[in-house]
Amino acid sequence: MLEPVGAIIFSSLLACRTTSGRCASSTSSVKVIVRSMGTAVTPEVCSSLSRRAKGKERADVPPDDVRSCKRDPLYGQAGRSTSDETRWAADKKCLFVSAESIPCRSQSYNSCSRPPKRSLMRLRQPFIVATHPTLQRRTAAGLSTSQVASSSSSPRRSDLRQQFLELCRMPQGKFNPTRAWSVYSEALTAGALDQIEDSILLKFATRLVERAESLYSSSVSLEELRSWGTRIHAILGELHREDLNEDQAFAHKCIMSRASALMDSLEEPMALIDETKDGYLEDRHRALMIPVYEAVFLSLVHHRSPYGGLVFLLNEWKTISSYTVSRKRMTLPGVLVAPAGSLRKTVHKVLRDIEMPALVLADHRRVWDKEQKMRAGELLIQVLSEADLPEDALDVLEEMQAQSLTPSLMIRLTLVRALVRADSFELANSIFWRVTESLPAGPTFKYHLSTGLYLFAHQGDTGRAEEFYELLQKQGWVSPPDVATLMHASAAIGDTKGVIALFHKFFPEDGEGDSRAGAVSILHYTSVIYAHAQQSDFDGMNHWLEKMAKAGIMPDAYVYGIVLQSFARRHDVESMAAVMDQMRSTGIRPNYVAYTTVLSVLARRRDPVAAEAMYKQALQDGIVPDRKMLLTLMNAHVEAGSWRGVIRVFDYMKASRLRHLRLTPAVYNTLLKAYVLIGAPFRVVSELFDKLRDVKIRPDAYTFALLMQSACDAGEMDVAADIFQQMETLSEHWQSSLHINAYVMTILMAGYLRAGDRQRAKAVYDGMRERGIQPTSVTFASIIKAYGNEKTEESLQMAEDFLASLVDSDPSDRVWERTAGSRAAALDNIYAPLMTVYARDADPENVERLYQGMLDAGGEPTIGLLTMLLDAYRRKGDVQAALKIWPQIFQIGLDMSQVGPLFQGQELSQEHTERRNSTLLCIPLSIYIDALSAAGLHIEIALTWKKLQMLGFSFDSHNWNHLAVALVRAGELERAFEILERVILPYQMQSERILRTRERDPDSPFLFDQPPPEDNLPETAAAPANRRAARRAEAIETASSWMGSLAEVDEGRDDDFAHQLHVLHQISPSWNQWRPHAVTLDVLAWTLEKLERGQVIEPIRPDQDSSDHPEQDEDEDARLARVRLCGEIYDGILSNYPQAVLAVQEHKRRRGLEELRSTRTMRYTSVG
Repeated sequence: MLEPVGAIIFSSLLACRTTSGRCASSTSSVKVIVRSMGTAVTPEVCSSLSRRAKGKERADVPPDDVRSCKRDPLYGQAGRSTSDETRWAADKKCLFVSAESIPCRSQSYNSCSRPPKRSLMRLRQPFIVATHPTLQRRTAAGLSTSQVASSSSSPRRSDLRQQFLELCRMPQGKFNPTRAWSVYSEALTAGALDQIEDSILLKFATRLVERAESLYSSSVSLEELRSWGTRIHAILGELHREDLNEDQAFAHKCIMSRASALMDSLEEPMALIDETKDGYLEDRHRALMIPVYEAVFLSLVHHRSPYGGLVFLLNEWKTISSYTVSRKRMTLPGVLVAPAGSLRKTVHKVLRDIEMPALVLADHRRVWDKEQKMRAGELLIQVLSEADLPEDALDVLEEMQAQSLTPSLMIRLTLVRALVRADSFELANSIFWRVTESLPAGPTFKYHLSTGLYLFAHQGDTGRAEEFYELLQKQGWVSPPDVATLMHASAAIGDTKGVIALFHKFFPEDGEGDSRAGAVSILHYTSVIYAHAQQSDFDGMNHWLEKMAKAGIMPDAYVYGIVLQSFARRHDVESMAAVMDQMRSTGIRPNYVAYTTVLSVLARRRDPVAAEAMYKQALQDGIVPDRKMLLTLMNAHVEAGSWRGVIRVFDYMKASRLRHLRLTPAVYNTLLKAYVLIGAPFRVVSELFDKLRDVKIRPDAYTFALLMQSACDAGEMDVAADIFQQMETLSEHWQSSLHINAYVMTILMAGYLRAGDRQRAKAVYDGMRERGIQPTSVTFASIIKAYGNEKTEESLQMAEDFLASLVDSDPSDRVWERTAGSRAAALDNIYAPLMTVYARDADPENVERLYQGMLDAGGEPTIGLLTMLLDAYRRKGDVQAALKIWPQIFQIGLDMSQVGPLFQGQELSQEHTERRNSTLLCIPLSIYIDALSAAGLHIEIALTWKKLQMLGFSFDSHNWNHLAVALVRAGELERAFEILERVILPYQMQSERILRTRERDPDSPFLFDQPPPEDNLPETAAAPANRRAARRAEAIETASSWMGSLAEVDEGRDDDFAHQLHVLHQISPSWNQWRPHAVTLDVLAWTLEKLERGQVIEPIRPDQDSSDHPEQDEDEDARLARVRLCGEIYDGILSNYPQAVLAVQEHKRRRGLEELRSTRTMRYTSVG
């Protein structure tokens, strides 16, 4: 239900809502780059440029004849013309292009001479616009005026001239350079540009060079970019430079330099840079020079390497640092804001895409001087931090420290903020405290104190956050963002009372609040709403959303994201879909955060198919996924036990060259989580943990927790204790104990409880309380489970009493409810262990009693708890009770499996919109089939199976195995063998074949995009990840015996962390879910034996008396008929299902050998 939040969010109310100086000679520096990296353009390349004009492209460039020109108007003295299409001018590193490519002015209107350079300092005339524009008559080169006139009618010239002028007036976003060049060439040839002002041509050339430079980021080749530079040179050559005013002449030089940079000819732009950087320039001229710097930088990056561009930045640092480093361009004159922003954006984009940026410093350790290394390091840290790539920035910082370089305090604090945004609090704390310790005692400076406030507020550390706020307050440095950050500290831990008190303190209703807080804004309302969302308090969210609406403040993407996350905690897909639709209707496009929230819900539902479809939908909506979004998709595969999907996403991220998809600790943690859930031997997990340092990954608290979990699953409790001690030691260096949390200590405590070591388990629990760590519902569930599994009357009573004490405790003390996300989820956690114990004991009365108690305490029905009740009825043989409870399970499964609302209005295939969470009903279905078949309700099984199939559910290996046994009980013997022959065995072979294949460098993270196998097999479901520690322990034991003799396990590449997971999910039937179960094979073997002996297997009937033996009363004719019937069925099975029969016989042979070995062992033991 969306009410009451929906009443606010979805109401119509919300729908209306510099310095300049001199450094080392830049010209000489570029010459060094040119010498070290080779010639910019070779004669061979020059020739290829002129040969590329073919077909339509040649038609766009009218032919012209300039071979009579003795001196090129653009490039200076060229000597006598020859028939060569292109020539290389060694002195200028420029390209002569044949007349076939470039139209130009007739020499009768061009002096063919290049005027000398004029001084460009202190130019004060207005740019481009002249009082009396100079008009020239322009014709196509080589044609006389009469020839031009005869070749094109006057109306045609007028039309072309109008087209050209419209192009010049066209907005930059709609300006098509190819079309523009075509129109220009045709107009020039037709003589339509005879009376065009120089200012218009200059503007046209500017448009072209801007669009050409934008092509650097496209798939356009460098050869084509050189061609554009040549064309722009030709346009500028049409101008009479001696007639330009000084501003126009300066603009001409700047555009000419940018065109030369496109051609990878840097002599001219670098000469202009050297000429202008020492003198005074008016702001309007600086606005023209900044793009020249950007053009040179882009040319070096794309024609040479990013390192060449970085060297250029370092050499020109004093001139352009104010444009590339600081985000605060508001202090710049208005005319400089746009070009400076463009330069900064270009520089940051290039530098953030450098692979392994720390190697830049390492490779130039002995090449650059200390000042250059300091500049480069600080620039890289700044760029990477702002790009939310703090791990890369941290690598650069460590490399600087290794070279005895210490970045400025501002740079290190910027990195701290980036680490906070990435939730890397341990690293952020470490760097921040080192900065703090390096400062003298007493007041520091504003950015340091506000960063401390920012750091601790996002960790929910209200005490430390208040300390830093008070320091800011004493110095009079408090700003409105600081007030919002202080409020966030309380909101982060769900302290609604605290954040509301701060809101009223700073923004009282009488309007006489703290002036330093500024006006109330969406940031302050968001903090209060976020606090209520942390508590899943929808009434509180509704109240403050209403107050915000009354204040005339519309919700933004962040507010919608909070509402979306609150619904996500409740797994309310319909409400989440409504929020997404409302965002679109109010003009706010769902961002990557919103899509990641939806993906996280689908991951918790263990539905990787829907998660993958949602990820694709985000791509279609223009979302650029970040690492967290892709990681959530990977986790959906982990939760569902889709190990191939896990490996594929990991391999995709590893193969990706995108910086924002770098493999971080979170990525490796998700992969390690897969190893733990699949039941990998501890040796494997431990070796992977040790290899993390080889790839420069710092294990965080979650990494240690996964390693500890693996040790506990393997029964290595001494090792687990050592891991915990190592974490405690590291905590002293991390300046924080927040990483020793309830999650870690619960793992250790549960491990001791499973090992039967109550004393150590209690010591861990007491340690939690001493540290002030509040136990979670999972902690309490582990204690209840340990008592319940002892199955003595005393232990069960202790578990019941402990459970009652939790439920009846003071609501204000129930921190364990809040950490679970909701009261219902917490109650599910603490009631499930005892319900499981009673269900296995076939005690439905106690299961019912606990279930009702859970509902009375405020819990909600779930598939898991209802399945326990169904299992109790099955074990008890109460089929009527099972029939009554199944519809409840089915309806919840139907509601939870529907993801269609998330895709409404989107163009998705029917397969994606109708596909459901395939594993959701698999477990209860197997239990239900067993209960029905044992009671003889065979028709009900068929109806249930067909209904689920029609509604889009699929079935896993367990369902098909249970169905085969049910068919034997129904007397459908041949159909039972058919399932083994046509479904289970083919899927087993198919899965084994698929498991053996692995694409190491996939071009997409999508598993379900692969074409379906040619086998005409029914839709199936994968088995979910193993959540039970006992089963993981069994898997570890099995895997250890298998892997002990497998050399293949260690054949992977040293950096291939997924190799052993690839091996693990194929070496043992424990992970190949598509296999016939031993029980299924036993039943089918028994069936063949009965048929071979001539004994008919009668279907089980409802209310059948087990003492009935109809065969005892039959006559001889009936007996012979029965024998013949059995023989026919037996022969039909052997003939029609040979592979199934072979599998049954092989199973019997293995069982016989196992029994023989067991008998011999007993005999030898007794003799000994």
